[in-house]
Amino acid sequence: MRVSKLAKVASIALAFGLVASTPAYAANLQGSGASFPALLIEACKAPFASATAHTYTYASSSSGTGQANSDKSIGDFWMSDGAYTATTKRSSLIHIPLVAAPVAILHNIPNSKTLQLSAATVAKIFSGQ
Repeated sequence: MRVSKLAKVASIALAFGLVASTPAYAANLQGSGASFPALLIEACKAPFASATAHTYTYASSSSGTGQANSDKSIGDFWMSDGAYTATTKRSSLIHIPLVAAPVAILHNIPNSKTLQLSAATVAKIFSGQ
């Protein structure tokens, strides 16, 4: 039985369309680390799943846990509040700033109702000067 050239092309196009419209596999990524970005990470979960057909779970704990899990290759991604400068850091690790948010500076100065710090003073405090 001979199949026309048009039927062959149509069946190949249909097969390609079915394969191309579905992901080859659905990944479930695992992440861990800082609690600071946890709400943002959770808010992005549904749009990420909708756009990619992949899912992820994030275990919010601490920056130290994220860095330690990175060292041990536990999971697929890790979050930390600060730059990871440890000597155990893998050379393939990429540090990407992800979240920017205000930070409150709390103080305990008796008999003081307000405290006004200049940007330069705040910078010196956080740089240890």
